[in-house]
Amino acid sequence: MDIDHLHFYVKDAQQLRNWLVQRMGFTALASQINLGQDTQVELVGQGAVRFLLSSARSPASPVARYLKQHPPGVVDIALRVSGLVQWWKQFLAHHPPSPLAASSDTLHTSELQHQEELVWGTITLTDTLRHTLIERPQAGSSDFAFPNLTLTPSAPIDLPSWQLKPPLNQIDHVVLNVPKGWLSKLSDWYARFFGFQKKQSFRIKTPHSGLRSVVMQDPTGAIQIPINEPTTVNSQIQEFLDYNSGAGVQHIALRTRDAIATVAHLRQRQVPFITVPNTYYASLMQREGCHLTEAAVEAIALQQLLVDWQPTDPQALLLQTFTQPIFAEPTLFFEIIERQTTSQPLYPISIVDEPIQAQQLSPVQGFGERNFQALFEAIEQEQIHRGNLQSSC
Repeated sequence: MDIDHLHFYVKDAQQLRNWLVQRMGFTALASQINLGQDTQVELVGQGAVRFLLSSARSPASPVARYLKQHPPGVVDIALRVSGLVQWWKQFLAHHPPSPLAASSDTLHTSELQHQEELVWGTITLTDTLRHTLIERPQAGSSDFAFPNLTLTPSAPIDLPSWQLKPPLNQIDHVVLNVPKGWLSKLSDWYARFFGFQKKQSFRIKTPHSGLRSVVMQDPTGAIQIPINEPTTVNSQIQEFLDYNSGAGVQHIALRTRDAIATVAHLRQRQVPFITVPNTYYASLMQREGCHLTEAAVEAIALQQLLVDWQPTDPQALLLQTFTQPIFAEPTLFFEIIERQTTSQPLYPISIVDEPIQAQQLSPVQGFGERNFQALFEAIEQEQIHRGNLQSSC
């Protein structure tokens, strides 16, 4: 199992396509150009990342109905599955209750459908979140084949031609925000029906607010879905839920091989990022297990990256930063993440032009609690600026 693609419902698919191409280094791959359709669809990609972007051409479009109640965002985390027909039979045999609704409700599931080489079915958890499960014959053989769509490869669009080096080559994880009391229900559901495992859990708090989080991972480690719920009424998770009118995708983490170079390039393209206080970097070298040089800390601080490491392997760094929300509402944003290995040189040595060596160790896994705390505090400052946070203490 792996993430096949993410599907966005937005006000203007072409506008978001152009932003992702101009600012984030994506490539416009294909479009649905039949003007008789109610929905405009654009496909963009970078490395193994695929985003479907849909906007309404008429009030009959499901996108138009969605946007009447919710802001733009990701509505579908599509998963690629082998042996889908048998899996689907076993899933339906359990008549699974919805983890995000009354216990008497059953999930809304479609029948399995076939379209040329594709097989797929859709599981709707809420009106803001669903999973389409897809079986493709083999990787790369159906790049422009998506359920219920006829896409035509895109002609070059009139935008500056540039490449992001190194690229954002895969989706590292997708984070969900759910109302208080739903975290255990949803994580248990992923464990029971998808075979996911609870990898980590966190409880993050400040004097103002807090959250609980569980990281769910499929058995192969290819899919990671952290799930957050608020622990206070003024938590940034609750703010998301209020703006989103329900549970949904809070952010998408995109992995790179060189976070310093990638973020520097994105800043040049005017991608806005969160602000990390200088005190974070002043104390970084004082942490137990820190192997960073002063020059490395300066390079990391220049791009406002968060840094963490595992106590058992402090030279394997986890580097992260986060964009500002990409829509008008404070809901969806991107994360840029690098998972270093001990065989990579410590920064500020750049690895942009170096090939990946086969003998490299596996990259650092998991999520650093100190990074999580720092992210929470940074977003909390944005809440304060919006006037949406007052202490509940």
